[in-house]
Amino acid sequence: MASINCDNIVPNEERNGKLVPFDFHENECDVIIMTKDKEVQLPSSFLEMVSSPMDFNNNEKYVFDVDVCAESVTKALSFYHPKDWTNKIDCSELDDLLLVANTLKLKSFKLHLIERMKTKCKTTSQFNDANHFDSNLLQIFHVAQKYGLTSIIKAIRSRHLYITDHNFKLFDDLHFTALEKRYRCEILQTSVMKYPLNSSLSESTKTELSSIFHLFKLIIHKLQRVDLSSKKDFLTQEIPEHLIDPESISYKRGSPNCVVLDVENKEIHVSSYLLVNNSPVFKAMLSSTNFKEGQNRRIELPGKKFKEVVYFLQHLHSLQDIKGTHIFISNLNFRPR
Repeated sequence: MASINCDNIVPNEERNGKLVPFDFHENECDVIIMTKDKEVQLPSSFLEMVSSPMDFNNNEKYVFDVDVCAESVTKALSFYHPKDWTNKIDCSELDDLLLVANTLKLKSFKLHLIERMKTKCKTTSQFNDANHFDSNLLQIFHVAQKYGLTSIIKAIRSRHLYITDHNFKLFDDLHFTALEKRYRCEILQTSVMKYPLNSSLSESTKTELSSIFHLFKLIIHKLQRVDLSSKKDFLTQEIPEHLIDPESISYKRGSPNCVVLDVENKEIHVSSYLLVNNSPVFKAMLSSTNFKEGQNRRIELPGKKFKEVVYFLQHLHSLQDIKGTHIFISNLNFRPR
């Protein structure tokens, strides 16, 4: 990861592993961000201004854990402190910076990172041939897959990029091996079938190779199929943590239109309109004082999973694609018991 010269870029006080960035003073900091190497301390008023949404109560200490180095946190936050913002981001920093953006809900900074990634996808390679993968594009592809950035994945795939014989070591690169099987197969096929040097291959060899790759795709497709006739409740894979955003559906507490969902002893505050508009059961329940739920504006959902309920509500709340076609939500018919 590219280093940051904190003395020049981010003025700070540093004491016993503590980092107070920018022009803040330690006595005004009530937020602690625990990183791999230091405690980054900030005033909640600053974080509340740059985060969306993030609410803090007075006279309380808040602690966040982020599995990155302190310089990544400082660099992300400097986006909101213009005189310290360098606008220099290396591809190797993207993963850590996106993790910081998601954890601290730095939406403007996250959008900035995504736009930079899109620009990188469109720019030509450092070599004469602009149609092949380099290490930077592989890192972007991997990060886009990890954080569900489908628009970037589509942009990269639409270029039909391949790996040249000069860069065969990229097939062993961690960013390549971390890609889904279908993407690895696609890159391998393009590299073998469309790379200019394959002009020396005979037509029969090309046909045979093409058949082999079609077989690979069939095998991958078959492995990804799910037997929907099974009555067993399951998740084919855990919903990634970065796709769960309870704050995106949170409704103002105390409002007459606020309903509390109790899931796994955790509360989800949502708009009654969201529930009534999507469920006749909730509509009847919340529209009548004959039900205790209608009186208390609180609904218990035993047997449901918190992350699944939040993920489902997110897609009722706003128009968006379900991230990851192989995530299935189990037993989520929203019929309270």
